[in-house]
Amino acid sequence: MLLRVPATASQSSPLAVSFPGRPRPIFLTYKGCDSSICLAMMPVGPLTRENIEKESDVTVTYIISTEHKIEIVVPLKGLREALSAIK
Repeated sequence: MLLRVPATASQSSPLAVSFPGRPRPIFLTYKGCDSSICLAMMPVGPLTRENIEKESDVTVTYIISTEHKIEIVVPLKGLREALSAIK
């Protein structure tokens, strides 16, 4: 799964993805940045698939260059149907 955040994200701090009921987030390193965005890849393994099936809300957290933490709640509702349409 490709995750995009603004180019102001601090590349020295990993992107964190928190799933409901899990004590620790998954930390992702950035694969690259340009003047507009930074990209990170997250494997779609059992944990991700389980949360897609449950239509969970996950939290994506990153640090911007001013050392300010940004948290975004990402609903996975509808993703299951979208993925099944492209199989």
